[in-house]
Amino acid sequence: MPVVAIRPALIRAVAVLAFMLAAGAAQAVVPAIERARDWLVTRQRADGAIADAGNPLFETWETVIAARALASSRAARDMAATAAALDYLERQQNADGLLCHNRRCREATCVETSAEYLQLLIDAGDRSRARERWPALLAHRQPDGRFLVGNPDVRERRDFASVTAFVLAVGLRLGQHGPALQRSQDWLRRARTPRGDFGSAWEYYGTPAYALWPAARAWSGQSAAARQSRRDLLDWARTTQHDDGRWSFQQAVDGHQVSDALETALMLLAVRESAAPARLASPAHRALLKLQQPDGHWEGGWFPVPSATYEKREDVFATAIAILALQAEASSR
Repeated sequence: MPVVAIRPALIRAVAVLAFMLAAGAAQAVVPAIERARDWLVTRQRADGAIADAGNPLFETWETVIAARALASSRAARDMAATAAALDYLERQQNADGLLCHNRRCREATCVETSAEYLQLLIDAGDRSRARERWPALLAHRQPDGRFLVGNPDVRERRDFASVTAFVLAVGLRLGQHGPALQRSQDWLRRARTPRGDFGSAWEYYGTPAYALWPAARAWSGQSAAARQSRRDLLDWARTTQHDDGRWSFQQAVDGHQVSDALETALMLLAVRESAAPARLASPAHRALLKLQQPDGHWEGGWFPVPSATYEKREDVFATAIAILALQAEASSR
């Protein structure tokens, strides 16, 4: 049979196979999310926090992210857990209505935790309270547009790109624009490395995937600069993705590093926010499903600092991020 006759049949067969794989993954995602939410609820403490039981270092931050992963569920158990988490977070607010990353530093402000808290309030249908807190968050902006972390435990460096990206992301969701935030957008673009990422730092899980998650949301606008930034992010993601769909940057510090599951979930969120083609996102989606543990959670590895203060697993964070990534993937289908 001539090659020209074979080619259309081959194309159809490949298309059918791709459709079947996508349909199978889509069918698997709902029970995967439900099992993961069930596991998160079992991590909830009596005070409403959802956090690593071994080390409460990031208890408020983890509660915010876990509550975001539960907030869209209409299951009674998840709704009750979300309400309890919101009650816990309200008790942790400082005078500005913002948050630090744990109870110990409650009077201070962690800009990233606070930005995601505003996202959670919007998720929970309380946009007005998010708007009320926006001016206090915006007050952390520097003259050149960057935002400093505010976290009192971070002393060596304070102008991480992720901090600015988190604020820009919630600002866009609240419909905030203007020259001040444009300077922040400009600063964020300049902060990229020649490779296209923002590098990594031990303070932020030791992975370049972390900053790209909020950056992709910060670049969700339709300006030419935002579209180019999304294209650059996708180019970088393509060059770093493994053949099996995972991302794994392998930057261990004395054996301490976050897991492939966490990095893959963060990158899947970033590429989905950047309107990634299916050939990039679908393999990551399938890889993430394969990495889920039988009890529903994803292993997050270890925070990349080998010290007693920072000795903690990242399973709660990884599971919450994986849920958010799978939700985003499912909603795009």
